[in-house]
Amino acid sequence: MIKKIKGIISAKITSFYWKNHRSITVRHKNEKGIERFAELYGKPTSVQGKGEALFLYTMAKKMQKVPGNYAECGVYKGFGAIFICENKGAKILHLFDTFNGFPTGQGKNDKKLSLKKYHQGSLAISLETVKKTLSSYKNLVYHTGVFSETCKEVENHKFAMVHIDFDMYESMKQAIEFFYPRINPGGIMILHDYRFFQGVQKAANEFFADKTETIICWNETQGIIFKARK
Repeated sequence: MIKKIKGIISAKITSFYWKNHRSITVRHKNEKGIERFAELYGKPTSVQGKGEALFLYTMAKKMQKVPGNYAECGVYKGFGAIFICENKGAKILHLFDTFNGFPTGQGKNDKKLSLKKYHQGSLAISLETVKKTLSSYKNLVYHTGVFSETCKEVENHKFAMVHIDFDMYESMKQAIEFFYPRINPGGIMILHDYRFFQGVQKAANEFFADKTETIICWNETQGIIFKARK
């Protein structure tokens, strides 16, 4: 019953978002910083959906009030990180990626992914390329390698905002399990591709099945979790 109610709430929020997306965008046009967002999103390098990019941009600002730094897992070309960097202030952004493509192929829980696009070594972008893309931003820490190893570099850190774009079940499961206890109350975890990638959704749903928090899916693909305040 609880699972059914959560599904109904998520569906209603999603419906509201799509029906009101245009009006929401217009209503924000005169707010401080929206011109900058429009400039960034208008660049041909943008690969995020408008709702996704705007949410990253907005939350990076909002989460400045929460203790802890920021993290992104699955940096790819660095374009998602741009929207976080623009509004993170003095927060440190930890960037996790192999910078050499997917470390493994798909597992049994990663159905409906294109084998042509998502396989070992695919979507490889070099660290040098990403550093060039983000060269105008400060307080960035790059963690190069497989997440199960590089995450140890921040095991004693706390976070206010974590954006995870790992695409596949095993890596998404590892990232959620690692970051959840390290996100401060009031902080946020954002899961890219939650709506469409089976492995991502399965990893998240399994982990949060017995947690206080609810996964909210209300824009193009993101699953959103606000860490409960004690």
